[in-house]
Amino acid sequence: MVKFSEQLEMQLVPEWRGAYCQYNFLKKDLKKIRLNQRIGMPIDPASVAPASPFNFHKCPHKSLRYHSNLIQVHCRKSDMGDELVYETELFGQIAHSDYDRRFFASLDSQLNKVNEFYRNKEEEFVQYEMLLEKQIFALTGVKKLLKQNLAKQILREAQQYNSGYLDKNDELIDSIAKATLAATSVTGVPWRRRTMDSWELAFGSNAGLIPSEVAAGTLLTRASMYGSQIRWSIPQSASMAMISAISEMLWEDVFCQSKRLMTDYIGQEDIAFSQKKVQSATDMLRVAFIDFYRGLGMLKSFSSLNMAAFAKILQKYEKVTGLFIAQSYMHHVDCAYINSSEKISQLMGKVEVTFAEHFTSGNQQQAMAALRPIHQTAPHSLTYLLGFFTGCSLMLILAFGCILQLDGDYRKMKYLTYLQTIFPTFSLVTLVLIHMYMYGWNLYMWKRVRINYTFIFEFSPGSELHCEEVLLVCTALTTVLIGAMVMHLSIHSMLFHAQASAYVDLIPVAVMLVFLVLLFNPLNLWYRSSRFFFLRVWQHVICAPFYKVGLADFFLADQLTSQVSTLRNLEFVLCYYGGGHFLTMNSNACANSVCFKNWTFVVALLPYWWRFWQCMRRWADESDTVHLANAGKYLSAAAALALRIVYNLNPGVAWLTIFFIVSSIATVYQVYWDVVVDWGLLHPNSQNPWLRDQLLLDHKSIYFASMVLNLLLRLSWLQSIPHLRIGGVDGYVTDFLFASLEILRRGQWNFYRLENEHLNNVGHYRAIKIVPLPFEDASSVN
Repeated sequence: MVKFSEQLEMQLVPEWRGAYCQYNFLKKDLKKIRLNQRIGMPIDPASVAPASPFNFHKCPHKSLRYHSNLIQVHCRKSDMGDELVYETELFGQIAHSDYDRRFFASLDSQLNKVNEFYRNKEEEFVQYEMLLEKQIFALTGVKKLLKQNLAKQILREAQQYNSGYLDKNDELIDSIAKATLAATSVTGVPWRRRTMDSWELAFGSNAGLIPSEVAAGTLLTRASMYGSQIRWSIPQSASMAMISAISEMLWEDVFCQSKRLMTDYIGQEDIAFSQKKVQSATDMLRVAFIDFYRGLGMLKSFSSLNMAAFAKILQKYEKVTGLFIAQSYMHHVDCAYINSSEKISQLMGKVEVTFAEHFTSGNQQQAMAALRPIHQTAPHSLTYLLGFFTGCSLMLILAFGCILQLDGDYRKMKYLTYLQTIFPTFSLVTLVLIHMYMYGWNLYMWKRVRINYTFIFEFSPGSELHCEEVLLVCTALTTVLIGAMVMHLSIHSMLFHAQASAYVDLIPVAVMLVFLVLLFNPLNLWYRSSRFFFLRVWQHVICAPFYKVGLADFFLADQLTSQVSTLRNLEFVLCYYGGGHFLTMNSNACANSVCFKNWTFVVALLPYWWRFWQCMRRWADESDTVHLANAGKYLSAAAALALRIVYNLNPGVAWLTIFFIVSSIATVYQVYWDVVVDWGLLHPNSQNPWLRDQLLLDHKSIYFASMVLNLLLRLSWLQSIPHLRIGGVDGYVTDFLFASLEILRRGQWNFYRLENEHLNNVGHYRAIKIVPLPFEDASSVN
């Protein structure tokens, strides 16, 4: 049987952890009561009934009469507002016990805390529901006007389009401005934020009469378009949000159409209110309603879990003391706002009806499936396949090692050629797989310590990958990779050594193509939603700074800064195979190419370039100078990497000195940022000295060990100075090992980075993502 404390821990919202009833804290108070229970204290038999719980069940009314006079719960208004707070007054023998007084003081404090949190969150949800109601009303109005007032007229009159459109476009703009200003009764609309002179220019001295005329009936305006007249009918019931939505979409379409000056025919795509824009607004509102409903469910669960916590802790108090006062106290808990308010249930019912009406064509079953996605557990077949591919991978690795050891001639004659030509391709794929394994480990650890990575990365509910699924993909791809390595080595060294063709060296390229096909496969196979999410984030990274930067965007860009070796191997593969050098096995053709050397700088510095512009975009959006400092960190890292490449190409004391100084500065910069900013550690005055106030891992030593390990791995660039070789291992293998260590360091960084982000969300009680809404609330425009 699962203990209630464990059940509470599994079901609570991690970001609201501090707002829940601190059940374990109250249990500690009960433990103190048990240890110090009535030592030397005489018990008044008139006020205390027999301690056996069987007596309570046999005569509950008698026990309640005996014990209800031991406590009295007072309800009064708080000093800070109209909220009600609860205070318990003790009588009899327990009034003289410091431990009992401390327990009930803590109990009252927890009740007041959860009550206040619930009330505040409920008010936030009520306000947001009103905003969503305006949005859905605006969307409905836009769809209605699309269908009734515009579509047929514009389609019919588009045939009469003539070359005089450009001259009459000013009249159209002026007509829309007049209609919008009059309908909204505000002096400004999106894009054309004019002064009162514009209002007087449009309506003259009677501008003040326009709003009352609009309120009295229907506004009809005429606009000159396509050489004829179009009538815009805005009903009296039109809301401010609807008018704002219509005007915003009109302005955008008018100026988009004004660019099409020389067209002879206007197709359906040129209609002012395009169906694509309406569908986009519908999709945005659909996501907003789903997240809003999820938040309502979380708050409802918050109420039920806290009610259960109070009931459980009072039952334990009865068991420890033999005083049956739970029913008396729970009577006030039941009447508390967290349990008596019905607003959340009403809002959930309202959202279900609205969602079914506007997004599923009245299909209640589809609506509930979208609002309450079922989280399916991993099937047994997944566990079986995971074990199967793991076993296959291990056996193939053993086979590869045996073939390599048995064929001594191959190791002596072609070992260096293999490392220079084939090894970069296989190592490229291997480094990607190591990173995927680290991500699977990250998912396992985040789940174990209750980090809500689904919310942080903004994954769609129910579509996120779990660690078992990621590891299944990794082991399956590892089987393909090691199998190709065994096949390639067997053909070259044992089976068909004399007849081996140069095209056999295309086997590594075939493995890369398999990876790419699986990634870009449009079919709904192999977790398509996750793959497409990854590709969208990739697009945002590559196109920085033209996209607003989210956490998933800069998180992926940070991963790429640890894959510089992979990108350089990719450059070599494109040169070696794309230039046809594999036919002659001329590995020096690329290394001696001036163009290849120049592109090395571009390819290696790309991740830092993308990350730099992401920081600049965040600074432009948020006006926070910390992003400028972060951009400086990536500039210093890029400078250190560029100098490292220069030193490798032109060894010399001068370049070595510059490289060492710049790399040392960049390393100090990066280590400080990793530990202090990204991980939130090294706070000397925190509750956990030199760490932070809240920690998710039990052992503090793990954090200190991770900081030391991060520093050592950040210093891996030192091996490039003496061109270090470990135990006589070739430099290609050494570079691969250090590149793997950098990926392991990044995996460690990932865990602490998301831990810090999660704790920041917990500190601000952020458990629901803010979804952008399609229409501006015109009532809020000054």
